[in-house]
Amino acid sequence: MMRRFPRAAELLSRGRNLSFRVKLGFVLVFLAQVFLGAILLVPFLEVDLPTKGLASVVLFVIGEILFYSGLFLLGKEMVSKYRKYFNPMYWLNRKNKQDET
Repeated sequence: MMRRFPRAAELLSRGRNLSFRVKLGFVLVFLAQVFLGAILLVPFLEVDLPTKGLASVVLFVIGEILFYSGLFLLGKEMVSKYRKYFNPMYWLNRKNKQDET
């Protein structure tokens, strides 16, 4: 019998600790950002141009694989919750509500 993993939103709403799956998802998303950020350092390497191009492509592909793997592990509810925090319209609405109070 397959064990059903609890959804991340259920874990957060109940106040329980995050499961290993959710923690791994966060780590993978963080590592993806590190790999994608490393692309900015490639132009400063002392290697020839084709090697820089190859390094950029490899870093990009690894970063994207890690990012989408992390999103898959986090689940739909967690992704939609954190997507809201990165939406500039949410920032503006939150500031307006704070100004009103």
